[in-house]
Amino acid sequence: MSEREFKVKVPKLWKPSSNFCNFHQHSKFSKLDCLIKIDQLAQKVVDLGGRAIAVSDHGNMGSLWELWKCTQELKEYDNIDIKPLYGIEFYFVDDRNNRDERAYNHLTCYAMNLQGLQNLMYLTSSSYITGMYGKPRIDWELLKSHGEGIVGLSGCIIGKIPELLVKGEELQAMDALNKFKSVFNGHFYLELQPSSLDFQIKINDLLVKFGEKTDTKVVMTTDSHYLEKQDFNIHETMLCIQTQSVLSDPKRFSFECPEFYYADEKDIEERINVGHQDSVKEAFRASIDNTLEIVNLCNVDLDFKEVYFPTFPVPEKEEEFHQYWNKAKCSSLV
Repeated sequence: MSEREFKVKVPKLWKPSSNFCNFHQHSKFSKLDCLIKIDQLAQKVVDLGGRAIAVSDHGNMGSLWELWKCTQELKEYDNIDIKPLYGIEFYFVDDRNNRDERAYNHLTCYAMNLQGLQNLMYLTSSSYITGMYGKPRIDWELLKSHGEGIVGLSGCIIGKIPELLVKGEELQAMDALNKFKSVFNGHFYLELQPSSLDFQIKINDLLVKFGEKTDTKVVMTTDSHYLEKQDFNIHETMLCIQTQSVLSDPKRFSFECPEFYYADEKDIEERINVGHQDSVKEAFRASIDNTLEIVNLCNVDLDFKEVYFPTFPVPEKEEEFHQYWNKAKCSSLV
């Protein structure tokens, strides 16, 4: 076997042993907000017996090539086939043309097929070209025209639906949910996260009850910004660099607790059983199994051996071609 670029170690008797896949997963491409390299993430997934590697970075899909390459190299082992899942955590607003305020929500999205991946790429590019205002943003208009082939998750505590539920605005949350289900053709899930923080515990309970009321499935994620619990202080230092602050500043931006790491099912269950409402505890198993449901929904097969160039139709007649060519040259100078 040739030497692998990423050097992920796989046991000889490896087999998938977990239904959990973390769909709120950052990497080094979430600049100054995550410590994790793609090969480190792959090693963690292999060690935990995972079936897929999902990545959803802030506002970009920079991990796509490395994620594809790493999973391709894992296929050199006869006993392993871990699926790459291509996603992004969008900055979402109702109207990207609104420049009155910079408020936004988070929205987690994954490609289910090649069309979905192309739509994610279009949405990502558009967020920078037409939606940039503090952050690269998308809105309802873009989602309605390019939501095909995408599965959506409600996001973290600043997702649109969690934010509305905390405010007690259930009717507005219902309206947003119906819109998301419409643009994603029903492929939309409510995102739970295990935490000891009071506001996350409250949000989890609200989301479970909202899911039951609206017949919407819940899915467990861990909003992972570092691999191991002991990496918390290193990540806090990184946040200081990002926000130009110091660790001694009590008012600095902080994640507050060391719980934003890649956890396994047992760890998540232990955290859910402490402090959470019975409704959340009862929904735990389904929320884990629903991650496998999304894994099975997402099947993007990329082939980087092919070269894909856009097709531009040109006139067949020589005189018309010269007119077309001269016009094209003039347009490129504008």
